Amino acid sequence: MSEHNDAYYDLKPEKDGKIDSWDDLLGFYRKSEGSSWKRRWVFRGEKDGSWKLETTLERAISRQCECSFDKEAERWEYRLLRQFQRIAPMFLPQPPGKDNWIEWLALLRHHGGPARLLDWTYSFLIAAFQAIEKSDDGQDSAIWALDVDWWKEEVMKQIPELAKIRGQEDPHSEAEFELLKTLKGRSGIWPVNPFRLNERLQSQQGVFLMPLDVSKSFMDNLINLASPTDARVHLWKIIIRSSRTLRKQCLTELQRMNIQNQTLFRGLDGLAKDLENQMLMPELFEGIGPKI
Repeated sequence: MSEHNDAYYDLKPEKDGKIDSWDDLLGFYRKSEGSSWKRRWVFRGEKDGSWKLETTLERAISRQCECSFDKEAERWEYRLLRQFQRIAPMFLPQPPGKDNWIEWLALLRHHGGPARLLDWTYSFLIAAFQAIEKSDDGQDSAIWALDVDWWKEEVMKQIPELAKIRGQEDPHSEAEFELLKTLKGRSGIWPVNPFRLNERLQSQQGVFLMPLDVSKSFMDNLINLASPTDARVHLWKIIIRSSRTLRKQCLTELQRMNIQNQTLFRGLDGLAKDLENQMLMPELFEGIGPKI
């Protein structure tokens, strides 16, 4: 991550700023929950602690296109969503209406496509699972924590039309989504969820954060909204020192809390994903083996 973006988080854990045990992780969560997190925070787990906050649309344009993101992001968002809308209804029993922009973006993201929506969760422990599950030995993972109410208030100071709609309508209203679609050149991030939640959003306590200016990166939308001094109080990056021992500790404890792939990705997908994690817990297979 560049030095420019480092100003936007603060390492809160004690010791050397890295969590290296389940007790550290749970202790940090409980300590923080009793103070700063009385407001509404959201969390995102990353298997690689060096990664910045970046949408799948940003990554796709960077990997696949020989073009400038700021000049082509809006064009590519339109093209990709239009293509998805043309073909996806063949596989959907009840597709969204063509003008239901946010629900289509959420559906595209749900199925792994490039979109400006970035996945977060209201659950610190779900984010911890997502950070630790696929981490590699010796490679730090991370949990991002963002004070969503504070950032939303900063946006409404600069875009009073949003504040007006929020005062008149329920959250995630059609009027709100229509206004968000028209905002060009207005920086900031905004929490969105389609009115019809899918099963995965519900089970993961999920929410999307959307950069308002699609022609700028997620981090630039944050940087243009608030000063580093203000922002670092409301956006943290908690570094976790990854190892097999830590993965075993954390995944075992989280499984006891029913936080595992089978509950986050219901059905066969979640079951299959959990099989590799269960290899860290050989006691689950005691006495089971091929007959020789």
